[in-house]
Amino acid sequence: MQITSDVTLKGPVWAEMLDRLVEEVFATNWDVYALCISIGMMYDGQIDSDDMAPHDYTENPRYIPRNVLINGERKGLLEFMLQAALITTKHVDLSEEKRLEYAFNDNAEIPFKPLQFLTNFANYGITKLKDALGDASDVEMLERIMTFLSDTYENGYDPTSGLDLDLDDFV
Repeated sequence: MQITSDVTLKGPVWAEMLDRLVEEVFATNWDVYALCISIGMMYDGQIDSDDMAPHDYTENPRYIPRNVLINGERKGLLEFMLQAALITTKHVDLSEEKRLEYAFNDNAEIPFKPLQFLTNFANYGITKLKDALGDASDVEMLERIMTFLSDTYENGYDPTSGLDLDLDDFV
């Protein structure tokens, strides 16, 4: 995956959650972003970045600089997430053959921007995380993150069932 741009995290949800989580629970914006990609992938949910910010929202977006993303471990994780998402998501209309080609052939040109594709998962993930945290702070916030992730992992999510985790359990 070629990383030629920064990741832009738009809107009030990202601003609020990064302000609450970075330095309190996570070290950097990258850490929150990576977690949110995985949450979005678990639910196979995406939100376009332009839909994250209301039209009247004037605050500057948050960023993850490309020099942070091209770090070997981080780039490797992004590539792994991209492979997993290409194979499993219902958000792209591709044959199984094309999915495998895009996921595992380094020379294949994916017909969309991979970082934006992953960011759309992260956008969905940050909204789920915000719902799970509610107005918690400090230690309670850590407990809610742990409970949310544990329940998501143990109970799974079946998008065909129409059932979702009961986020009232986290409030």
